[in-house]
Amino acid sequence: SRRPLKGTIGKAKLVSEKRKESVQSRAFIPKEWIPISIKTVTIQVSDNRSHLNEFKNIFSESSTSNKKDSRMNVLITGGAGYIGSHICSILPDKFKNTTIIDNLSNSKIKTIHNLKKISKNPINFISGDVRDTNLVYKIIKENKTNHVIHLAGLKSVSNSTESPIEYYDNNVSGTISLLQAMNLANVKSLV
Repeated sequence: SRRPLKGTIGKAKLVSEKRKESVQSRAFIPKEWIPISIKTVTIQVSDNRSHLNEFKNIFSESSTSNKKDSRMNVLITGGAGYIGSHICSILPDKFKNTTIIDNLSNSKIKTIHNLKKISKNPINFISGDVRDTNLVYKIIKENKTNHVIHLAGLKSVSNSTESPIEYYDNNVSGTISLLQAMNLANVKSLV
């Protein structure tokens, strides 16, 4: 007989964009994921990028042992997308390296080339899928990642009703895969 996983039930409040109704959703969170500190950030994307400057202050001090260069390394999943590319363009100087993983399903490689031209920080791009736990773990370890910004996901409401399994696989399985890789690599900071 199989024992159920021990964990906690988390509540998420979702707001319907059309009706502005609040709905309660329940998600099972395995006990081993609880140590990961998740910071909630709301970013409103518009032509005015001043609100993105607030993003610069969300990271706490790193616990890196290198005294000469205490800047941190960040992994951005879905970093070639609209929001991800804007975040990459304004990352603060406290980041030493930015690594982007994106499968380019909703974005173009040209975005990465443009980011490399305007970014203050070096940008590494890996074409890959966050559902590949081994790849994500390898990227985290090789780049000595301290923080992860998770933006990889499918977002079209109409397409999600036509292909719900694809959206579930990409969004839910992708997040679980990322969390497993972070747990293996002992990375605890996720936005």
